[in-house]
Amino acid sequence: MGVRRPVGGRSSSSVGGRPVSARRSPSRRTAGRVRWVRAVWAAVLFVPLLVVVPLGEAAAQSLPRAQFGTIGGQRLLTVSEADSTVSATVELSAPAPAGGLTVSYSVGGSNYRSAAANRDYVAGVDDATSGVDFEALSGSVTVPANETSATISITLTDDAVVEGAELLLLELTADSTYTLGAGDAQYLALIVVDDDVPAPVVVAADWGLVPSGLSDGDRFRLLFVSSTKRDASSTDVGVYNTHVQGRAAAGHADIRAHSSLFRALVSTQGEDAADNTHMYGTGAPVYWLGGAKVADDYADFWDNDWDSVASVDESGTDIDTTTSDNFLNANGSGDIDFANAIWSGTRRGESGRGYNRRLGTDDAGATFLGTSGTGRLFPSAKPLDIVVHDRPGKSTSHYVMGVSPLFVVGTPSSDVGVSFGGGSGSVVEGGSATFEANLLGGAVAPAGGLVLPISVNAAPAVSSDASSADYGSVPSSITIAAGASMGSASLSITDDAVDELRERVRFGVGTLPDGYVVSGGALDAASSRVTVLDGDATVVSLSGGGSVTEGDASSSASVTVSLSRALAADPLNSGNAESLSVPLALSESGAMRGSHYTVSCPSPLPSGVSCAGLSSGTPTVTFAGSASAASSVVVTFSGGSTVDSDTANGSVGVALGTLSASNMDGGAAAHATQSSVSVTVADSTPPAVKPTLTVASDGAVVEGADASFTVTASPAPAGALSVRYSVTKILGLVDASELGSHTVSLDLSGGTAKITVPTVDDSTVEFDGSVSVSLDAQSQYTVGSPGSAEVAISDNDPQLTIASDGDVTEGSNASFTLSASGSPQAAVTVHYTVAATGGYVDSADLGAKQVTLSGSSRKITVPTVGDSVEETDGSVTVALAAASNKTDYSLGSTSSASAAVADDDAALPVVSVTGGAGVTEGTAASFTVTVSPAPTGTDTVTVHYTVSQSGSFVASGDRGAKQVQVGSSGSASVSVPT
Repeated sequence: MGVRRPVGGRSSSSVGGRPVSARRSPSRRTAGRVRWVRAVWAAVLFVPLLVVVPLGEAAAQSLPRAQFGTIGGQRLLTVSEADSTVSATVELSAPAPAGGLTVSYSVGGSNYRSAAANRDYVAGVDDATSGVDFEALSGSVTVPANETSATISITLTDDAVVEGAELLLLELTADSTYTLGAGDAQYLALIVVDDDVPAPVVVAADWGLVPSGLSDGDRFRLLFVSSTKRDASSTDVGVYNTHVQGRAAAGHADIRAHSSLFRALVSTQGEDAADNTHMYGTGAPVYWLGGAKVADDYADFWDNDWDSVASVDESGTDIDTTTSDNFLNANGSGDIDFANAIWSGTRRGESGRGYNRRLGTDDAGATFLGTSGTGRLFPSAKPLDIVVHDRPGKSTSHYVMGVSPLFVVGTPSSDVGVSFGGGSGSVVEGGSATFEANLLGGAVAPAGGLVLPISVNAAPAVSSDASSADYGSVPSSITIAAGASMGSASLSITDDAVDELRERVRFGVGTLPDGYVVSGGALDAASSRVTVLDGDATVVSLSGGGSVTEGDASSSASVTVSLSRALAADPLNSGNAESLSVPLALSESGAMRGSHYTVSCPSPLPSGVSCAGLSSGTPTVTFAGSASAASSVVVTFSGGSTVDSDTANGSVGVALGTLSASNMDGGAAAHATQSSVSVTVADSTPPAVKPTLTVASDGAVVEGADASFTVTASPAPAGALSVRYSVTKILGLVDASELGSHTVSLDLSGGTAKITVPTVDDSTVEFDGSVSVSLDAQSQYTVGSPGSAEVAISDNDPQLTIASDGDVTEGSNASFTLSASGSPQAAVTVHYTVAATGGYVDSADLGAKQVTLSGSSRKITVPTVGDSVEETDGSVTVALAAASNKTDYSLGSTSSASAAVADDDAALPVVSVTGGAGVTEGTAASFTVTVSPAPTGTDTVTVHYTVSQSGSFVASGDRGAKQVQVGSSGSASVSVPT
């Protein structure tokens, strides 16, 4: 098939001319028609409708993703009905499994039309009819195993009917064997453009508007600028056609009979100027109405270079289309005078070629024409550049150019032309649709009148057709009374009670009597249709209700909001989605939203449903129309987190508020009997239970710190509790003001709270004490066990300890350190005792002693005795004694300390004596004295000994105490004379 430009700009040609509304650069129109390829100039480009998505894009998905392929990145394309076959490709993100994968699709455009991004492009474009405009499709295609794509062949019907563009849309449908691509990847949209050209209208050579120099067989078209202005808010090209046809009907006398055949030279999102005016191919010359030639042919007309810009209006009168600044800057940013601008649907683009600013969009395009010189319909040359000024917007009123049908100079047929059209474009149920016939050229019906056969909704049927039940007896003809030039037939529309979308009545024309022909050669299908507007309201009802329990989020009640039908995007209302907002008015009694109950909508929401104001304000459910829109939603009421103190149930009345409908002809109404429900909010307050209180000590403290007690409540109350207790003490570490009964409010909601009693920090060394707290029973609680607790209080005045400074050797002082845990505030007398082992301490230094302490520490020393006697090691011990008044200080855990005393004398030698052999009296007796160990060097040991006898052999002078020196030999001889 020949590639067609993505919709947004239709028709133009490098061969057959350029349309006013060209957005893309043109390529050659196949079969004599022009199509567009984005952003490039080209001759003919043939591409199959196939783009294969690289494998692996959806590798992480467990199911393959199905989507339509693209051409040039687009899925909304324009084709000609002359293109026999269009190949659409369905692609998978992963190869199809064994046995292949069947992908389903539907034919129809309601979902697509309702999308905001597409609405303007297809506004005013009718749906193509299956079996008429294209051969019926199967609705599914199978991708072979291990393949990633399959082709759908769409066969178009090339008929001979002159008609507008039509939308042929395929939409993939969901299935459990695959997922759908995102957004527009689910759709393939084709704008099928008609390739049939209306037959030329024959005018006589002496017709008042035949341009000078033309003769029999010559063809031409006329151009004018409307004398009145209008806005560019509509996306439907038919609105602009109606505007110029109305001006033609009131214009030059020679064009009034052909006014219904004039077309607007504008582009909308759904229609290009060339398609709308049927200016295809080389065509014929174009002239200002009754004035100069504009272009030699269609190609010349679209080439940006007109022969004359001396514009005239529909009466042939000159009209001012100049501007105060003909030199317009290229980017269109200047703030210029647009009073004389003409709506076109184009603007200057960055490349200097025409760029779409379609009518109906916020920055619709406008153009300017000078009064002389060379005009530029497209902005490619100075000084008459044509740009859009984005500031005025589509609501600004400007002129519109109209183009006549194709005229041919010749001998007009004697047949009388008959123009047909619907008397009104729309009718509400209960009214009448009118079809009118007008005899042209001043002709009137002959004697006996004129009967013209007509039909209503003739085969083939169209999906939007009203059924036979929607209207009364079908008229078979229009009768024009004798001497009259106009007649009509009416079709009564049934005022039923069915809530439904718009429907359409299509009037047709049968074979006319001899001598009469349909004006323009063919019936204008668009002007022969009447849209039936439904007058029945969509009914909204409420059902359900029930009960929830405060404090129990798992309790719930359902309120269902239902519509009498699902909303849709009505194709006969420019694809605009119907919308209905349903506010739920809440009337609360003894219950508060957010505290006692909550309101929620399901997640995910049903298709086309949204919810707002659930936590505050008015809860509102909004339904939006689409092909898959839901007609109901369940609103859930659940128990809230708050449990109040009362025992009464609450309630919430739920009623329909003021309904707000958009794009719904019949509006909306509340159900006569099902417009409110009630939800009970049940109370869950348990019977009051008195908590039982107990008290426990948090541990001993030192005077000056708070004595702390923990009060425990079981069960915990909801909040604060007034607790009464009594304070008593032992000794004087608590001030008298803290004693006795007290009442305090304790927050026991967490199960526990603290009671504290301050203690007194004085400078007096005193006995340790304690403080006790006893709970007193009250009506709001009971006292359990333990009901009282005691905290010990330690005096913080000096507490003494003693430590040895280390062991000593005899003759040195044993030293001890006396320490106080806190410096006494005044000097205190410390009592202690000294004891020793080994005889190293003189008796005068033993026993009870005392010392004065005025700082945090001081030394106590005990002298030891040093001698030359070798003896065993000993020790010295100092033990602290309690203060005599028992208040000056207290004793710590180390109240005594010892120091070892080491002897420093060497060991004495051992002396022994041995006797010699017996002697005879008169001979000296010999003895040997031995010292061990022997002295060293010159040292000697003096050994004392005593000589005694048995008998009377030794003289008195040789007896008694004696001594001998023993030297290094270790021994000495002693001789005793006998």
